[in-house]
Amino acid sequence: MFTRGHDAFATSLALKKSPEALRNLAIVSHALEQHDAAFEHYYNALVLLAKEGGGVDTAFSDAAGARLLIRDIAAEATYHFALLGYTNHTTNLTSTRNFVDGNIPLIPDSARHSDRFRFATVQVISNNVSREYRRSPSLVI
Repeated sequence: MFTRGHDAFATSLALKKSPEALRNLAIVSHALEQHDAAFEHYYNALVLLAKEGGGVDTAFSDAAGARLLIRDIAAEATYHFALLGYTNHTTNLTSTRNFVDGNIPLIPDSARHSDRFRFATVQVISNNVSREYRRSPSLVI
């Protein structure tokens, strides 16, 4: 079932690079437990959308639509990786230091306010704090 879906989305992507095809490939990759591939697909979708939402000339024509899609894909991706415990992927996606073409945020502030995105951010923080606490039990939080 997923093989046919994957093939269809890969064919679509070969015809035209789109965030929607990349997102769909990410979902299929998650279902096949290929979480690193899912991260790459989500990340590449967000890069395409960041360029459009940030005003970079791309094949897309709808910057407002790109900003909405960035919000939804960012929330979906960060939430999935947080639930799976893939802290590195969640950290990479929630970082405020992740830029496209040097100055366009991968995920703008306007896309960081959904409940799922906040959940992922809290998971990263709590995982980092608990890891630090396990290393140093005398640490006062």
